[in-house]
Amino acid sequence: PFKFFELELNSTIPIQFEGDSVISDSQIYARVLTSINKLEMNFSYVTRKNEELMNLVGRTLIDLLRVTPQGVLIFFQSYQSMNNITDHWKRSQQFSSMNNLKQIYIEGKDVQRDLELFKEKSKEGAIFMGVMGGKLSEGYDFTDHMARLVVLIGVPYPNIMDIKVKSKRAYLDNKRKEQRGDFLSSDEWYLGKAVRSTNQAIGRAIRHYMDFGAVVLIDKRFENVSIR
Repeated sequence: PFKFFELELNSTIPIQFEGDSVISDSQIYARVLTSINKLEMNFSYVTRKNEELMNLVGRTLIDLLRVTPQGVLIFFQSYQSMNNITDHWKRSQQFSSMNNLKQIYIEGKDVQRDLELFKEKSKEGAIFMGVMGGKLSEGYDFTDHMARLVVLIGVPYPNIMDIKVKSKRAYLDNKRKEQRGDFLSSDEWYLGKAVRSTNQAIGRAIRHYMDFGAVVLIDKRFENVSIR
C-alpha cells in the first residue's frame, strides 16, 4: 500500500495510480476462516503449537484438496511455523493423507528443481508448501493450473523477538519522537510488513485476466480492520 511506503520514506508520492481489478467476482473465491468446529483459528506465538488447532487445519485442508482440481499453494507465516505444523501432520498421518490426494513439494534449498516438478505434476494435482515472504510467495509465477487454490495459514508478522526487528522498531520510535509523530511508527511498519507479505502470497492465485482460483485465509487475525 502507498501509505506505508510514504510513511517509511518520510515523503509523499505526488502522482499515484491504482488500477481496477481485471477480473470479475466470478473468477475468485475468497474466505477467512476465523474458527473451525468452534475453535478459534489463531496462530499467534501463544497458540501456534496447539495440537487441536493443527489437527483441525489439517482436516480442513484434506477436505479442500478433495474438491480442488490441479495445483494448490499453501503458505505458512514463517519457516518455523511450517516445520512445526508439517512435522505434526506427519506424526498424525494427515501429511500422508494429503500426499495421497496430491503430490506434496516443500520449499527448500532447490526451489527451482521442485518448481519444475510441481509445474508438470500440478496439471493432475500437486501441492507446494512455502512461506509468506519467502521466494515461493513473491518470486515465482503460478499461472492457471498451478494455483487453483491458495491457502494462507497464520499472519506473517515479523518475529518480534528478532534482534533486527527490535532494532528497527526502536529506531522508528526514536525518529517518531524526534519529529513529534510525523514519521512511520514501529507498529505501522510492523503491520505493513505483514500486509505486504500477505498480499504477495494472495497474488499467486490470479495471474492474468482469464485466470481463476480460490483463496482461503486461516487465522482470525485476518479479520482485523487494520489488516483488511
